[in-house]
Amino acid sequence: MNNTDVIIVDSNEERANRNAQSFLGLDNISVYIVLNQSIKSAIDDKEIEDINIENRLFLVFIHNNDYATWEILCHNKQGLDFLSFVIRFTGDYQDSLHIEGQEWINRSINLDTTITKEEAKNIFSYFHCCQENTKVNCSKPLILSKSLHSKYLPSLSILCQGYLATNSKSVDKKVKEALDQMGWNKEIHPDISNKKLETQKTSWWLEPFDNEPVDAIIAKVKKEWHGGKDGEIPNSVTEFLKRIEQDKLQYPDSTAIVANAYLAIAARLETE
Repeated sequence: MNNTDVIIVDSNEERANRNAQSFLGLDNISVYIVLNQSIKSAIDDKEIEDINIENRLFLVFIHNNDYATWEILCHNKQGLDFLSFVIRFTGDYQDSLHIEGQEWINRSINLDTTITKEEAKNIFSYFHCCQENTKVNCSKPLILSKSLHSKYLPSLSILCQGYLATNSKSVDKKVKEALDQMGWNKEIHPDISNKKLETQKTSWWLEPFDNEPVDAIIAKVKKEWHGGKDGEIPNSVTEFLKRIEQDKLQYPDSTAIVANAYLAIAARLETE
């Protein structure tokens, strides 16, 4: 099988760099960022003249507004489009964007909600499966599924990431592990610790769920965790949700509790 590289087509350089970080280190791949008509390597941040397509396949992520840039690149580099598996994304995702035959990331991708390392790994596994089999035999990762099997788990995962990002200076081992899994890199991500108080408020966590009671959220999380059936969820997740209900996310040990819950939720989502 040909080796696989990643191309990110996005005129927003900061967002492109953050998404690229999640793919660096996977299977010794190269990651290229296309900004308008310039191309650079994400590994050393240096501009290059051309992309080598010999014996390569490409996983291509295109911001929807920059699709014309991709078309120009394909026009100038004959054969590139035939070697590419294209996935579109946008900063304002809606299910209605999906068109038959296209692959879409099924959530908004912005500076604070970029692709995580786990999501990158799952997309890569799906891509390789599609190369070896037909798509019918491959389990599409949650991030590419039009109809989400889960609503509460992905939302809680994103909220946890936002909370943990405001605590990126924490020395707690579990927090560091969670930040690592999120792909959070303090060298390229801005310091948003000034938003810490906002993420500690119960309203910040419940607004995405239309302020449902926490007990109702726990019941739905249990259903999603077990594919629609009744069952229990890890204590770390229950403890975290109860802490939201009790408005105790400002307590010193809460960061580690959120980190533990995030790691459990991320592991569960990886099996979708």
